[in-house]
Amino acid sequence: MAVNVPELFTDGTATTNGLRFAPTSVKGKQLAPDATPLTYAAGTALGIITATGVWALWTNAATFGTGTNAIRGFLWPDEVTEHATETVLMNVMLAGTVNYNDIPLNGESAANLKTALRLAAVRNAGFIVEDLDLVQ
Repeated sequence: MAVNVPELFTDGTATTNGLRFAPTSVKGKQLAPDATPLTYAAGTALGIITATGVWALWTNAATFGTGTNAIRGFLWPDEVTEHATETVLMNVMLAGTVNYNDIPLNGESAANLKTALRLAAVRNAGFIVEDLDLVQ
């Protein structure tokens, strides 16, 4: 007689588009409008616009009200397209494990992205970034 052994764990690594993300918290958030709407892939780094409370594409030049260019979340699990005048509802990964190699650059340099991911604010938010060198 065969014995069915129940699994006591699950692999939380998501396989959307083959990306290595394992979220522990995902919530619906609003993406800010943009006059020239773009589509962002799953895994895109995001920040919060403090003045409006809506989320936007993370850029190295932005401060997002934290005094740093801190990444506050990642678009997950689907891509999203901005709207020219209205906010768009999207899902944002607020904590969990991400793989550096699977985060889209979206016009930023790899050096800027690495610097932002090394900030204590990213770890304090509950993110573990795999395959990132020089993590403190």
